[in-house]
Amino acid sequence: MLNFPHPASYKYTDAVVQSDKQPRSLAQSQESIYSFLLENIKQHSAETVLQHFIDLFILPPKINKLDHLQAIQEIITSNNKEEFHNTIKRCCYILLNNWKLTKKTRYIEYLIAIFENLSDNQPVILPTQNPLRIWVEDFISSESYIEVKAFADKCQKQQQTRRHQSYTSHTLIAQSNDIRKPIEQREAARNEASRLKYQFKFDLAMYMASSQSSNIDKHKNPTNLPEEVLRLIKLIVAKRDPASYASTANLFLKQTKNLNYRQFKERLEKFLVHSSNNSEVGDTSRINLSKKLITLNVNSNEKEVTDALVLRTCNTVIEYLTTENHHEPSPMFLNLISQGNPLTLVMLLIKILLICKGCRIHLETCIAELIRYYEKFSEKERDKMNTFLDIFNVMCAIYIDNIPVKLN
Repeated sequence: MLNFPHPASYKYTDAVVQSDKQPRSLAQSQESIYSFLLENIKQHSAETVLQHFIDLFILPPKINKLDHLQAIQEIITSNNKEEFHNTIKRCCYILLNNWKLTKKTRYIEYLIAIFENLSDNQPVILPTQNPLRIWVEDFISSESYIEVKAFADKCQKQQQTRRHQSYTSHTLIAQSNDIRKPIEQREAARNEASRLKYQFKFDLAMYMASSQSSNIDKHKNPTNLPEEVLRLIKLIVAKRDPASYASTANLFLKQTKNLNYRQFKERLEKFLVHSSNNSEVGDTSRINLSKKLITLNVNSNEKEVTDALVLRTCNTVIEYLTTENHHEPSPMFLNLISQGNPLTLVMLLIKILLICKGCRIHLETCIAELIRYYEKFSEKERDKMNTFLDIFNVMCAIYIDNIPVKLN
């Protein structure tokens, strides 16, 4: 239990800087605040930086002629509550990222405690009708604060369940590429996603290696998949070496290089659905991509295939297989999941990644959207999504990320 200080004990900062500056834009006001915090992180202790955050947003000094304090007032005066939320959110991520990297996680807890205790402790200090107080309380009730608090929890949590890790890595990658989010939040999401993926690949490689050994001390299974499913995956990988899938993908790219777009789509459908033995990827007879591809980008049918056109096409095929409206599962996804054929779906997605690595970000985003969709369903329905995710993570690690796995 932390001995968190009561807000009344915080000291006011009364230093004054007289200024006759010309009015500045909202973006300039925000940059003034960010620069102030970043500079403080370089020069001062975590305790001092936290105090300055409190001076900015929680208990402003009686005299507030400092540039960064004026900047807060300028944002409030602009009457743009959304930008105020963006400002305080980005400031939180600046602090959280720094304290996570420097392992000063107790200050992360202090920061969240300030928000959580605000309604109980602040009224005697700051008038309840003060605009800053109202906007901060509104921020605490917003989706932005939920994201901040969730990331703070991740920073402090030493271990996560395997299921949560499986979900988290995909949602974090989607966050890291969402340009609507602050750069600090995107960077934090990217770093955490990389850490989780590296840990999973390492654990999977160790597990696969130890499973071939008679040693009693076997490495823990990093997935939620039962042993029989993992044995099936091992049989598939043993039957067809991951390098052969990559070679087939490279051959496909060479053979379609000088074709027009219509011909490329025809070959793509054959490559995805018909080029593998059914015993490897399951029954693909009910997957009808040809109708979709025939009508896709018809104005480009006679044009030469370009990398940009390949990327756009692969991104669209990913949507056919996952979510077309970015809210609900696509008919193909539901068909394959309901029939208990997640491996078939996974291998189609793996093939797409092999011919177009640039579409992986889009695939991760679509998967994150599916995760959000299934969160509100029963555990039975979520289990189907969990199985798909686990198989995808395993096959992606083997066929795309090339973890060193010996399965014979």
